[in-house]
Amino acid sequence: MTASSQSAGPEPVQQFPLAAILTDAACQARVKIRPGVVHDYRRAMAEQISEGGLRFPPIVLFTDGQHHWLADGFHRILAARDAGLSEFPADVRPGTERDALLFSIACNGAHGLPRTNADKRKAVTLLLADAEWSQWSDSEIARALPGQSVVRHEAAAEAI
Repeated sequence: MTASSQSAGPEPVQQFPLAAILTDAACQARVKIRPGVVHDYRRAMAEQISEGGLRFPPIVLFTDGQHHWLADGFHRILAARDAGLSEFPADVRPGTERDALLFSIACNGAHGLPRTNADKRKAVTLLLADAEWSQWSDSEIARALPGQSVVRHEAAAEAI
C-alpha cells in the first residue's frame, strides 16, 4: 500500500455513483462472483429500501483523483446495479489500483462473505506473483491475509 493509504484512516462514508466505479477483474481477489449471493443481496436491498433505507455496509474504493477502483464490495455493487440503484455508500480512500488489490486480498478474512479455499489460494497466488509482495516473508503474507494460514510452495501457493 502507499504511505497515504496506510496512515490515513477511513474517510467519511459518502453516496457514490455506481457508474464511476471501476470493477476491473484486476482488483478482484475472488476466483468468481457467486450469482446466488448477488441475487440474495439484490432482494435484501430492495426489501431494505422499501422499509425506509439501505443498511448494507459501505463499499471501499481507492482513488488517485481520476479513477475509483473497487477494493471491497463486488457482490454488493453487482446487486445494487441489478436493483436499479445509481449510488451506493462508499468509503473512498486515496491510493492506486495496486492499493485496491492489496486491500481486496485482505478482505473477508473475518467478516463479510467467507472466502472459499479457491479464493484463499488465489489471494496467496496474487501476492506471490507481484515483484514486491513476493519478497515478503510467510509471516508478512499471513498478516496480509487475516483469518487464514499460509503455506508457500515453490511452484504453487496454497491457503488453508
